[in-house]
Amino acid sequence: MTGATGNLNFDKDTHTKILNTTYMLWDIAYEYPEESEIAYTSVEPLLFLSTDGSSSEASTTEFWKLEKQWTQTFGHDVVTHTLPALTDRWAVVISPSTTWSNYRHQADAFAIYQSLRYYGYDDDHIILIVEDNLANDSRNTFPGQIFVERGDNPAHDDPLMNFDVHQNAVVDYHFSDLQPDDLADIMLGRQSERLPHVIHPTASSNVFFFWSGHGGSREGPLWGNEDAYQYFGTQRIKDIVTQMNEQDMYRRMMFAIETCYSGKWGDALTGLPDVLVLTAASPYETSKADVHDRDLGIYLSNAFARTFRQVINLNPTVSIYDLYRELARTTTGSHVSVYNQQNYGSVYEETVGEYLAKKEREALTSMEILHVHMVAAMWACEYVRLWAEGLSQWLWRCAAHTSVGR
Repeated sequence: MTGATGNLNFDKDTHTKILNTTYMLWDIAYEYPEESEIAYTSVEPLLFLSTDGSSSEASTTEFWKLEKQWTQTFGHDVVTHTLPALTDRWAVVISPSTTWSNYRHQADAFAIYQSLRYYGYDDDHIILIVEDNLANDSRNTFPGQIFVERGDNPAHDDPLMNFDVHQNAVVDYHFSDLQPDDLADIMLGRQSERLPHVIHPTASSNVFFFWSGHGGSREGPLWGNEDAYQYFGTQRIKDIVTQMNEQDMYRRMMFAIETCYSGKWGDALTGLPDVLVLTAASPYETSKADVHDRDLGIYLSNAFARTFRQVINLNPTVSIYDLYRELARTTTGSHVSVYNQQNYGSVYEETVGEYLAKKEREALTSMEILHVHMVAAMWACEYVRLWAEGLSQWLWRCAAHTSVGR
């Protein structure tokens, strides 16, 4: 079948599954002619995507042939056991990207950091690893600030809309100061003069791990930018978590990995007890940038990270299944995947709330204040809309009455 964007190729067995196609991400541009308040719009292509391998941005055809064509199905044959009572939570948040063009990776890491702080983590329980060179970059038209999404719509469902995610962030390590083995030491609690900040989880701790960067087809997440020659390594991450398990350093662990070919880590960690892995892509495909900003001329966020933070910020007790479904629905160009659920627990019953628990605090944070303002603005808009509708109906009745009187 041939259409406006090219060929659609279907599987030879059922002729119902599309194996490859071509599409683009577009942006609507608004231009205001001189001395005019009327905007002219145009549609501009941002990114060319192909699933047939014909573009450097493309995924391979293979991921369309996976058994889970669109979304996974989950069985009920999962581990059931009694876990120790939860006493504390730890988090490791990392972005190995260091360039301006990869703004979105560090921005997503800062956004996850802000969400964790919002839900009660203190800085002693978060290890934040980023290069932290975006806020004061000469190309940043918002000096000192970093955003994951900007807009004029107060009813937007992301409390981080227009929020400076760099605000009050405590960076533990600049990425360029670390080597892969250092991350192993940080996660295994091996404190030293060079690595003063590490996590200290126990058998009653939940550990959350977030990684946003580039990945390669051999072993997934890269240790650096897209031109890096070094993988962090599937065996390395498996060895780290295996040691953590053997040393009783976690009760449960959740990984959220936003890279191309991130499913490689999901495969590597499958089989380990009480570990759940959410990835932006399968082991055979790239993942895509998502939120483009015209003023900055770059992408602010990735699709997987955007939906992940929006869902947990609005509903911290969302089930793993509902989180997955929303991620799968809204992540364009790759297949969000869940790994090792059979060794973790039911995705229908277990929730993200185990990693996010709101603590009582005396004062609202700036993020909370922004959220309150957004909700207030949304209700104000709704009130104005209803008032305008009521006024319109009253004027219409007056006009009709006048007409009948005449």
